[in-house]
Amino acid sequence: TTAARAPPPICECLKMPLKSIQQQAAGCIRNLSVNTNNHGALVEAGLVGPLVMLATSDEGLVQEQALVALRNISANEAFELEVVRENGLFAMVQVMRTGTVALQELAAGCVRNLSGHYQSQIVDQGGLDALLALLLAPDAKLQEHSVVSVRNISTKTSHDALMVERGILAPLVALLRSPNEAIQEHAAGALRNLSANAENKRRIVLEGGLAPLIGLLRVNMQAIQEQACAALRNLAVNPENSARILEEGGIPPLVQLLRSPSKRIQENACLALRNITGNGPNELKIVMEGGLPPLIALLSIDDRDLQEHSAAVLRNISVNTENDQMIVQEGALEPLIRLLSSPEQRVQEQVAGCLRNLSVSNPNKQRIASLGGIPPLIALLSSPHEEIQAQVSMVLQNLSKNVDNRYRMVEEGCLPSLIALLWSFNEDVQEHAAGTLANLSVNADNAEKIVEEGGMPLLIGLLRSPNERVQEQSAVAIRNLSVEPANEIKIMEEGGIPPLLALLRYNSESFQRQGTITLRNLSVHDENKIKIVQEGGVPLLVSLMRSPDKLIQQHSTGILRNLSVHADNCTRIIQAGGLLPLIALMRSPDPIVQEEALVTLRNISANPGGRQDVVREGGLPPLIALLRSPLKNLQEQAAATIRNLSADDVIKVKFVQEGGLGPLVQLLDVTEPLTREHVVAALANLTMDNANDDSIVQAGALQSLVALLKDHSIRTQEHAAICLRNLSTNAEIKVKIVQKGGLAALVQLLQSPDIVVREHCTVALRNLSSADENKAQIVKDGGLPPLIELLGCDEERVVVEAAVAIQNLSMLSGNEAPIVQAGAIRGLVPLLSSEDPAVQDAASGALANLSSFSDHDARIVQANALPALARLVMSPHVVIAEHATALLRNLTAYNAEIKMRAFEAGCLPPVVQLLRSREKVVLQNAVATIRNLSFHPEVKVRLVEDGAVANLVGLLAAADSEVQEHAAASLRNIMAES
Repeated sequence: TTAARAPPPICECLKMPLKSIQQQAAGCIRNLSVNTNNHGALVEAGLVGPLVMLATSDEGLVQEQALVALRNISANEAFELEVVRENGLFAMVQVMRTGTVALQELAAGCVRNLSGHYQSQIVDQGGLDALLALLLAPDAKLQEHSVVSVRNISTKTSHDALMVERGILAPLVALLRSPNEAIQEHAAGALRNLSANAENKRRIVLEGGLAPLIGLLRVNMQAIQEQACAALRNLAVNPENSARILEEGGIPPLVQLLRSPSKRIQENACLALRNITGNGPNELKIVMEGGLPPLIALLSIDDRDLQEHSAAVLRNISVNTENDQMIVQEGALEPLIRLLSSPEQRVQEQVAGCLRNLSVSNPNKQRIASLGGIPPLIALLSSPHEEIQAQVSMVLQNLSKNVDNRYRMVEEGCLPSLIALLWSFNEDVQEHAAGTLANLSVNADNAEKIVEEGGMPLLIGLLRSPNERVQEQSAVAIRNLSVEPANEIKIMEEGGIPPLLALLRYNSESFQRQGTITLRNLSVHDENKIKIVQEGGVPLLVSLMRSPDKLIQQHSTGILRNLSVHADNCTRIIQAGGLLPLIALMRSPDPIVQEEALVTLRNISANPGGRQDVVREGGLPPLIALLRSPLKNLQEQAAATIRNLSADDVIKVKFVQEGGLGPLVQLLDVTEPLTREHVVAALANLTMDNANDDSIVQAGALQSLVALLKDHSIRTQEHAAICLRNLSTNAEIKVKIVQKGGLAALVQLLQSPDIVVREHCTVALRNLSSADENKAQIVKDGGLPPLIELLGCDEERVVVEAAVAIQNLSMLSGNEAPIVQAGAIRGLVPLLSSEDPAVQDAASGALANLSSFSDHDARIVQANALPALARLVMSPHVVIAEHATALLRNLTAYNAEIKMRAFEAGCLPPVVQLLRSREKVVLQNAVATIRNLSFHPEVKVRLVEDGAVANLVGLLAAADSEVQEHAAASLRNIMAES
């Protein structure tokens, strides 16, 4: 007998050629592997390698035992690597391809265990195709193992493309409809993973995955709901898929899952809705399906993720203004405002974004403020996160459109933070901070505080921002600041004018509007006018008058209006080609634009150098047309411009030729005092040309002009008096003026407190008084006292006109006594000593007429006229000499005392000299005066001593019989005493 031998170890038994021993050994290991505590010993004993070899045995029972043992060992995470290292994956893949259903199930189970960590190795060993085949197997267990492995492999995004390329999507979609809930869960989980890929999102839907996924949302198993919900969340990132989910009825179950007891499901449902609402106009459906209450409820759950996502969905929903009031009515504002103070930045961002949308509504602006939203919003302006700063700035920008909120925000201290954000490198933040300041600055007190806080230089700096939206908001803020007169010069000093002018160069009507409005405000200040011109603003503004935008036309023309108050700028406007567009704008359908153009042209026409240019460019026809405008302000400005233009002699003629007189005269009776003044002043200019007189009268101006002498405006009275003064030089019109009641009105106006008015009335009366038929009427209407009073006026030209008028009146027999009784002599005599020949002429002429009545002689002498006459008779002005000698002749005609006083006053020597005069009237008066004086003995002696006898003898041969007569009489008187 041979000695007994010990049984070999199990490991050795696995390697024995006898199948029965292998089978028993493998069965033993299978049983041992059921207990996880044995896994370590089995691995340490080196059994994994032999088991892997037996997994592909051609003996089915041995193969089965080995696969069960490997499946059990691989279920232990600590020993997965040993199975892989021993090439177990390759063996399993082979079995899955060729084995029986039972063996495939065991191999698939082993691969399922290993797929949690060794996804790439499974793919590398060709497991993907094998798994794909088993997904289609009729065996539910095989499907489950395979779908779990596929789900695990799909967690590695590097395999996504290969998996889809191999056709994994169709079987996965099919398994969503499996009656096995585990399979549904894992199929949904696999699709969830694969749907993270952008291309896969599209392909899953094309494979028909949406409907079954939406269906799984309704199953009564949270694990399935979670995976399906997460898959839909990913798919909804694609805008087309979002629309399909809506069409496939996905919204109601997603809304329902917001109430799930599982936070993960709530989160995924929220995320799915967040994606859907972020992709197009889908938000109304969520509201209609009752999504608002659960979403708002999630805001108050103590979970930062849920708070973020629910706020994000509400943010998306609130983009549609139709939803705003419903969101507020469901009570969203209070939890949203509370969450502004969340310690989580992402929550703050979504909440601020939602409030930004809600705050667009005017009622919500007030509600947010009343619920205490302003302080936490202001606090978030100091957030270190730019996106939060941007969202909060937008909310505050919206809120600041409410008048009450502007006060609240400033009181709560928003200005320093907003101004600080102007320094931000984020252009969105800059834009909305500037926009908020723009709204706040509408209030004058806020504007002042913005300047005090140092906001002006920063806003001006942002006018140069490369971001046009930032520029625009800053421009609006500067525009508002510029309304305050105190800021006009500050903006210029801070360098604001060049960037404001730069805005005009943009091909943007919005920029041009803001720039022109601001510059219009600034151009009120004289220093700013200079700066605008220096910076080349005039050509820019001229070009903008051609803008199709009426507001730009209005303000660019308004700036030129302000600039044109300086004559130099009028020249620049003309040189820049501004007249044509200004004239064109007089025909604008916008009355504001018309007025701005009119006033600018009015200013230009105030300068003599620009008047001809205005007319040459065709300015008269539209100006004349605007005299007929139904708008009173346009009538006024047109009349004022024509007033200026009519000062030019050439334009006077052209204006009448263009048919301007009719509409101008019609405006004499308007109720607007300034318009009346401009119209009558224009007529005053036109009457300077006698050629226009008849046309003006024929146009019916006289009655209105007479009436305007009683106007409340002194200047209107003045110009009406000028018109009548000029017209009264025409003999026929004189009569008509009196017929229209002009005499009484002019006489009454002699009492005006304005010396200029009195002067023109006096001249008019002087002219009228040259007509005999008017002389008595002027006296009758009380014209004498004011005329005599004017003789004492300081203005010599007035004195002259009054004296001439009195002189004219004194020519009418019957007027002498009233003139003297009114005290004219006391006024006229002092004028004989005037240095002005015109005054001397008028005074001496009037007194000469009055002295033809002996009753007046004594009064004239008593007024001390003789010393002045002694000098005046020698005037180099013939007319004055004639009047003076005639006066002296009359005075010395009868009264002996007067004769003696004339002699004593030294009148004789100059009269003797005048005996040699070659002026007929002067000589006649002189020799007659000698005749009058020669009756007195002392005079006779003096005449002889002064050599008068020889002169008188010589005059006996004069051709003038009157002179001969007076000379002979004089000699007879002298000789009678010798």
